Order: sequence, then structure tokens, then C-alpha cells
Amino acid sequence: MSKRFLILIILTVMLLFTGCDSISGGVDGDRLLGVCVTTSSISDIAGDDGKVYAVKSEEQDVDGFNYSFEDLEAAYAFLSTEVVKDENKDTFYQYQKAIEKNGKLKLTSGMPKNADSVSYTLISDIYLNRNSNPKDRIFHINWVYQDKEGQVYLNEADALSHGGDVNGFELGTVIAGVSRSGISKNKLENEPERVRTEVQANLVIQSPTEVLKFVEMDGENKVLAVREYSGDQIPEEYSISKEADYVIVEEEKRIDDKLIVFRKLLNKSDEVLEVVTESEENMFCDLKVIDIK
Repeated sequence: MSKRFLILIILTVMLLFTGCDSISGGVDGDRLLGVCVTTSSISDIAGDDGKVYAVKSEEQDVDGFNYSFEDLEAAYAFLSTEVVKDENKDTFYQYQKAIEKNGKLKLTSGMPKNADSVSYTLISDIYLNRNSNPKDRIFHINWVYQDKEGQVYLNEADALSHGGDVNGFELGTVIAGVSRSGISKNKLENEPERVRTEVQANLVIQSPTEVLKFVEMDGENKVLAVREYSGDQIPEEYSISKEADYVIVEEEKRIDDKLIVFRKLLNKSDEVLEVVTESEENMFCDLKVIDIK
């Protein structure tokens, strides 16, 4: 899934975020990457500098390094950045990797002609479990940054909070939407002077799929096969039989202690199927992307 976010280009790095929230600092400020939502204030575990640092993976995959906030009950969606120099070509490459846990990151980018910057728009959707949050729950919205040495961190000084009463909302409802803007200095030569980015963080009501059913149909609308999965048995990929013309997907979700069936059509031309699943932190929901074969 993260391959969608790999941008292997010679690029300058400098971020500006525009939104209803503002960032302190100027062109020498740290880069704003996305959002991390926690169920408690990070002040209890922040260091003397008021920051909580992510753990970086020891090895880099094709998209870049992985990062995780291991000591937090959290959901996050952000875009990490690695700038690597190719000594043989004397050029720099930028790797960008979507880091997602209990959420989804959407990215668009562009470079207007003769512009002095590259523009990014990041949308970070965080999935709250409709069935597992008491009315007095407080969610803490923490912005994710990356400093000049490449360390990814949260800063307690600019955290926001939002009440977690999610009862009564329909699935897909955004109960909070906040945005932030920032700027970081360009690291590369012969490129636009700045990278401008806008981040939108959304708290989205969801309910995990308890049972996932694939009903394969032929051209005469007759059932050819039924395959059913539950819980952690929901597969990473699904192969549609050659005889099938289309598939009816049924998802059983629990809403107000009742199992409700949601249906949608899956065509053979579809490449992926997104399913909201149960998370280890039950106040959130995770997102599983099933590859369709």
C-alpha cells in the first residue's frame, strides 16, 4: 500500500502549511508530517524538551524507513521523508513513505510552472471506534514533525484536545477536522526554494467489520461461490474466480449492539478493497487494504 506514496525524485525540501492553525518558526523550522492522536496527554512521557520521539526501523525498505510511537495508545497517519545522496551521480533522492496506524493518509503534490515551491496536501483520517469509547473520552491531537537530523517527534506544546463521545454518529462522520501549516528549509540544490504543504486531520467515526463475505456472481446473477472471513482471518488478498462476472461484498458491523450488514459491488477490474477492521487499541479502528487478483 505504501508504494503509492513513494516519490523518487530530485527534490528540495521545505514545508509551508496553511490552515486554520499556524506553526511557529520560519524557513528553518522542522518539517510537519501529519498527525498522531492519543488517548492521554503526551506530557507524562515527554522528555525535558517536551517531545516524544518515534522509533525508527533499523532497515530501510523500498519506500523508506518505518517509524512507530511504541509507548502510546495512538493512531497516526503521516508522511516520513528521507533525503539520500547518490555518490555516483552526485545527486539527491527523496523517499517519502506513508506511515499509517489506525488511519489513512492521502497525498497529492504538484509543482506549478516557474513556481518557487513544490506543493503538498496531506489528509490524515484517524478512525475512532464507535463501539468502544465512553462519553468522557478525550482524544489528544498531536502534530508530527521531523527535525533536520531526520528524527520524527511529537511536541506537547501545540497539542489539541477533543471530546470522544462518538455515540449516535453515522459511520464515516467526521467529528473533528483541524488543519495546520508549516515550513522547513530546502536541502537540495537546483530545485524550487520551498516545499509548501497543507495538512488536514480528521477524526472519523467507524465500526470494525466483524464478518466479511464475498458472494461471487455470474452474468445471469446466479451465486457461484460464497467465501466468509471473520476477525483476524480477513485476508491480505482475494482472488476472484474466472467464472465470476462480479462480486457482492457483505460486511457485518456492530452498531448499538446490533449486527448490521453493509453491501457493495466489487468488480473484477478493481485492484483493492478497503476494509475497516478491529485494532489492538480498541478505541480505534484499523484499515486493511485487500489486494484483488
